[in-house]
Amino acid sequence: MDRLLGHLAQFGSFSQQGELLCTQGLAYLLRDAEGERVFTDLISRATGHSLGPGLSWQAEPRQEDQGRPDLEGRNAEGQPVVKIEAKLGAPFGQGQLESYVSALCAGGQGGTLLIVVPKSRLEEITGHASAHFGIAGAGPWRILREAVEIPCSVVTWEDLLEALSTVASERFRDDLSQFRAMYRVFNGDDMEPLTSDEQVLAWRDREAWWGILVEHATRALTAPGDHVLPFGVERGAQPYRRRYVCRLVSQEYSCYSVGTRDPFQNHRTPIWLRFNRSTGHFVEIAGRLERSALGAVAVRSQGDLWFPLEVPLNADRVTMIRALVAQVQRIVIVAYPPAALSRAATHSTSMQGFPDHVRAFVDRERWTFAKTMPEWPHEYLVRSRVDETLFEAAVVHIRAYGYEGRFYLRPITYFEEDDWVYWTMGAPIAETTIINRCRREDTYEARGKAGTLPT
Repeated sequence: MDRLLGHLAQFGSFSQQGELLCTQGLAYLLRDAEGERVFTDLISRATGHSLGPGLSWQAEPRQEDQGRPDLEGRNAEGQPVVKIEAKLGAPFGQGQLESYVSALCAGGQGGTLLIVVPKSRLEEITGHASAHFGIAGAGPWRILREAVEIPCSVVTWEDLLEALSTVASERFRDDLSQFRAMYRVFNGDDMEPLTSDEQVLAWRDREAWWGILVEHATRALTAPGDHVLPFGVERGAQPYRRRYVCRLVSQEYSCYSVGTRDPFQNHRTPIWLRFNRSTGHFVEIAGRLERSALGAVAVRSQGDLWFPLEVPLNADRVTMIRALVAQVQRIVIVAYPPAALSRAATHSTSMQGFPDHVRAFVDRERWTFAKTMPEWPHEYLVRSRVDETLFEAAVVHIRAYGYEGRFYLRPITYFEEDDWVYWTMGAPIAETTIINRCRREDTYEARGKAGTLPT
């Protein structure tokens, strides 16, 4: 890390405002005319809707409904024509995206909605947007509100920065280099190593740094095809900022969390794994762990079972994350032996067909053809239009017995039966609103082999 902003971004006063600083930094870069043109071209390509150059950009403007997009592009008449929501690790706020769409539709003028996310969150956020708007596919989409069409797409910070790197101005390139270094730290791509026990003990001076480690480790621990759960904070005398990782055990979800908190007595690390006493199969899990060699380091507190996770000194980012993942896996394999896992059976079965009641459901329902993506023929069901219990049963089966495939670079869990291939976009089961399906010959994999991918 050889840039000033990259170094400063390690520290609390910077890192706690990561998304705000990235938004303000991007607005500053867009003061450059060529930078603004390149950015506008990127939006046009991503959404399939041409925007003219010369927009003025404002960070965090306030809408009439008090909503505040991260960035707003206005035309020469001062009308908002682009709303941008830029994310790092935070989830969406309640009604956030709908607020921006409504503001763009006010007066019937329309506009463009763009969501900017780290590459590591592309599938997650695409699935969220698809489920939220009830539109199938991976985008770009056309959102219709009272005859007004809003083009919408998700792009990555990495693609955005790569596009801006083509600007010729030396001053712009220097500013962009600083911005890229800052973003990479906020996103956890560049992390200075721990060099002493004193840094560990003073962990709150760089609290966000520790949170980034947990962010990457828990993403690595989440099973392919499963939804990465959001972070939560448990308040109280000892606040605990954690993410849950869940798995299916005998048809019941059981979860553990990994997060940061002040160490328990006689410990120094701020990263702790916890099995909450209310999680599924807790009694069996706690019994296995406390009878094992791991019981010597376990801490019982208010009925929960905690384990310390150590970060090695003088190690690079990848080594630190791998060390955390390895420690968690040693605990989890004892907590969830393979014989106890419902998921384990799915790996030994190449394909388990739909149960009779689910098969009858998918056969009798009237599927809707996706007119917005004629280049990718497929059809879909909407949760609100069918029996929700059967809809959810189908989603669970697709996720549990499917296989990991790809749509271009995006990993998706597919399930195949009777020449149909089914999939969802990865939102939590309770939030999934769309089931998609297409014929086997229309999948990305089949068309790639046949040389019939759209151009």
